[in-house]
Parts: sequence; C-alpha cells; structure tokens
Amino acid sequence: MIRVTKDGKPKYVATGHSLHPKFWDASQKDFRAAIARRTPLRSDLIESLETWLNKYAGAAKALSEADERHDARAVASKA
Repeated sequence: MIRVTKDGKPKYVATGHSLHPKFWDASQKDFRAAIARRTPLRSDLIESLETWLNKYAGAAKALSEADERHDARAVASKA
C-alpha cells in the first residue's frame, strides 16, 4: 500500500507488494531506510516503490502546473 496525502486527507492505493513486519522499521521516515537490509529481493522492492513514487509525484506536479484544483483522490486517479 502507498498513501497519497493532500491537505491532511489520505488516499490509499494497493501496490501489489507485501512485506513481513520483521523486515520493516516503522521508526524510519523513508521507505528505503525502513526496509531492512536483510530483506529478500530488497533492491527489486525499492525499485518498484520508487516507480510508484515517481508516477504519483509526476501526476501531482502535472496537476499543480496546470493550476488545477486537486486532492489526494485526483492525484491517485491521474497517476
């Protein structure tokens, strides 16, 4: 799951990935740091999550540059 937040309103989107809690450090702010180094296929997971991040960041930037009013749901649907 990823969370897209705009003005404090979250929208959750399924990524199709799951990770056992023992491989996740919730005290970390960045997902790259939160995924334990011993996680199987760590680099593939990080690469996939970065793809999702870039996709949603690009959608938010496009809406912002178009000066369109948008919320988390609009960003998620645009991506």
